[in-house]
Amino acid sequence: MWHIWKERNALVHSQESWSKEKFWQAVIGLVSEINISTPPSNSSATTVRRISWQPPPDGWVKLNVDGSVKGDPPSSAIGGVARDPAGNWIAGFYTHVGHCSVLEAELKALRDGLSLIWVLGYCKVLVHSDSSTAVNLILSEKELFHPLGMIIADCHIMLQKSWEIELSYRLREANIVADAMAELGHDCRSGERLWPSPPSSILQLVDLDRRGNMYSRS
Repeated sequence: MWHIWKERNALVHSQESWSKEKFWQAVIGLVSEINISTPPSNSSATTVRRISWQPPPDGWVKLNVDGSVKGDPPSSAIGGVARDPAGNWIAGFYTHVGHCSVLEAELKALRDGLSLIWVLGYCKVLVHSDSSTAVNLILSEKELFHPLGMIIADCHIMLQKSWEIELSYRLREANIVADAMAELGHDCRSGERLWPSPPSSILQLVDLDRRGNMYSRS
């Protein structure tokens, strides 16, 4: 379209006329440009991304956590998993946390996950959550007047301990195993349950992550 507009301006100022051949060349060029820039009508205009769980670098462990709220009345649960650079299971946890918001569940998952990995004695930890709101609240250090300030403050205390730790947000597709652990937590009404090896129901998900399985996200 830009090229035709440019030629039109040239014609206006030069008083020249187009031949039929030049006209149709311009039309064909415009159609080609539209075909390149416009997605086919039977395809999605959005880009499909391929996402996978990424192992931590050598010498580090990765902690993935998640919170889950479902049902009516709502049930809230949390879960998490720590793995090494080879994708091997170090430890996992899940528990039911009563009735609370999704954000509160996500923050509790971060707090309990940080506490677990500290007790296990690891000093270089990547911590990933699929809640950008929870991660941003903790990193912003503005918990004083927040309704969930006590939980955020607990997370701050853990982050300030003597270890190297990096907290960041990840898409849900990179947090599949933690999500599955949180789902299991809905049936855990007797306190937090720790797992030195993966529950049998999620063994396949753990193996898929270890092998770098890709999940699609549009």
